[in-house]
Amino acid sequence: MSTAVMTERIAEVSPRFRAVATAVFYLLTLLMGGLVLFVDGRWALIVDLIAGVGYLAATALFYDLSKPVNRSLPGLAAFFHFVRSAVVGVSQRGGGMIH
Repeated sequence: MSTAVMTERIAEVSPRFRAVATAVFYLLTLLMGGLVLFVDGRWALIVDLIAGVGYLAATALFYDLSKPVNRSLPGLAAFFHFVRSAVVGVSQRGGGMIH
């Protein structure tokens, strides 16, 4: 094998690792979403921010895992996930809550 081929194979992340990373971020989102119900004040903001970042990371990783199967549907799903995150972020900043 040539050096270029080996470098390309090393740089590529395996689908199994991406799937595990997706599951970890999704689990982090679920756990932080549950934890935010039991904390208040500054801790609630921190936990909510961690949950939001985990949600965005899980969305990006879900898109990355799904795009070899179909490019348009995962892109549409990712778009709606990011729009949902923006709407929730704006509504929480204004003091309101979207249910």
